[in-house]
Amino acid sequence: MHNEETFDPKIAFPDSDKGTIPEAPVRLVKPTKPGQCYTWQVIKCPYCGKEHAHGAGDDLARVNTFLGHRVQHCGDDKSSHVGYYLVPEDKAK
Repeated sequence: MHNEETFDPKIAFPDSDKGTIPEAPVRLVKPTKPGQCYTWQVIKCPYCGKEHAHGAGDDLARVNTFLGHRVQHCGDDKSSHVGYYLVPEDKAK
């Protein structure tokens, strides 16, 4: 994970053909069983259009620390795909 304020995609991904990283709107999913963690559910991946899940820890007070840049889980191996920023659906552009 990267801190959105200090992460520079042009430095981290100099070969990216776009130089920008898309947002992925997410919603928080609560654990359904003891011992499970919260997850951020990507509503629609900007690359494949499907849903993906990313871990958000086990402390509700800290789930927002798991937002920010993440790698897509769609398995698409195109070098131009540089992940996305997890953004709560009510704050997505």
